[in-house]
Amino acid sequence: MFEEEVCRIETKAVTKKEGEQSNSKLKLQGFSHVSFVVKCLEDSRRFYRDLLGFSELVRPGALQERGIDGCWLFNFGVGLHLIEGNPPERSKEIRPAADHFSFQCENIREVKAQLQTLNVKYISDEIEHEGFHISQLFFHDPDNYMIEICN
Repeated sequence: MFEEEVCRIETKAVTKKEGEQSNSKLKLQGFSHVSFVVKCLEDSRRFYRDLLGFSELVRPGALQERGIDGCWLFNFGVGLHLIEGNPPERSKEIRPAADHFSFQCENIREVKAQLQTLNVKYISDEIEHEGFHISQLFFHDPDNYMIEICN
């Protein structure tokens, strides 16, 4: 019962707004989650929870019964499912043109200072788009999945 409610809450947070139309031929209602295979579940859990502010949700017991170790995290209207296993080999090089996911922040200087304080290796970039100046920071999680923070 409780697990069903957690799933419902997660889904409700990311579904389309009342009256909003979808252009999806599949009649999709929203974005639910992204899953990543991680080498060390505890390191990744700590990274996403403590650095990026995700909260942990209750996972269905059936997944554990199937031998799938992991955790479900949620924030910013999206779920992040971490699955312990053997992640694909990813480049240790931080390259903005490579695949990544992104978060927006209010103050890029504060984020940069916090990354420096925590000794998180990052690179910065700046772009202009339609009259807007966008500052970007790129860094890796413990399994070299790349993350962008932008203003």
